[in-house]
Amino acid sequence: MELFKINDTGLGVDMLIPKDNLYQFIDSFWLFNNNNNTPINYSIVPDGFFKLIVIYVNKNIHQVKLVGLFDKTIPVTTPANSTTFLIKFKLLASEYIFNHKIGILLNNREELDYTFWNINQFTGKSIEGFIKHIKENCSNFDTIKTKIPQKKKKLSELIYSTYSLNNVTSIVNQLDWSQRQINRYLKKHIGVSIKEYLNILKFADTYNQISKGELFPNGNFTDQSHFSKSIKKQTGTTPQKLYEGQNDQFIQLQLTNKT
Repeated sequence: MELFKINDTGLGVDMLIPKDNLYQFIDSFWLFNNNNNTPINYSIVPDGFFKLIVIYVNKNIHQVKLVGLFDKTIPVTTPANSTTFLIKFKLLASEYIFNHKIGILLNNREELDYTFWNINQFTGKSIEGFIKHIKENCSNFDTIKTKIPQKKKKLSELIYSTYSLNNVTSIVNQLDWSQRQINRYLKKHIGVSIKEYLNILKFADTYNQISKGELFPNGNFTDQSHFSKSIKKQTGTTPQKLYEGQNDQFIQLQLTNKT
């Protein structure tokens, strides 16, 4: 586990990336501690994952919610004196962990009862304790041990290793699925088509370089103008302003730079 703190915000962060078979379903686990007496307001740019978020305020459970994929920048507030646990889920988690059509939550969220996965019984403070509790109380984790159809597993592997839109045809050609069938599956479980999803992941792949002040296009963009216009369309602002605002408004980029 990597522990780090974001400068000048008072927001302490723990992050853990699963190394076991959960990695095909979960991108990462997060723990945010806002020890300030005031809320922290910032903006989240699209990252390509849907999320389970559990928030405690003054050590009392405050909110449990399932947040769908979003394709635009959204404002976020971390409450004062709060602890937030967050899990970033990948495509296959919709079907094999939640058995839920997460696609209907595109740019939206669903409030969950505190008894979901017996979260109301969790009293720990560490990210390791939270992960242990989730594994013990999510019955669908047993489903992970069952055999997932190879074409779905292959689709997920290709998506998370291929960000260029030029590879849509390549992905289709490697699967016994038409692009229409793939789009239908992705829209049901994540809310967007394969082209749209690769687009989101492609942009998210640039946040690390932008956080370092590298404001030039990588191999997924044809030129500087295309890069800047595309990032602005996706996030609502330019690469330069994302870089300049990472200490306050876009602190997500600082998180990206730490992973």
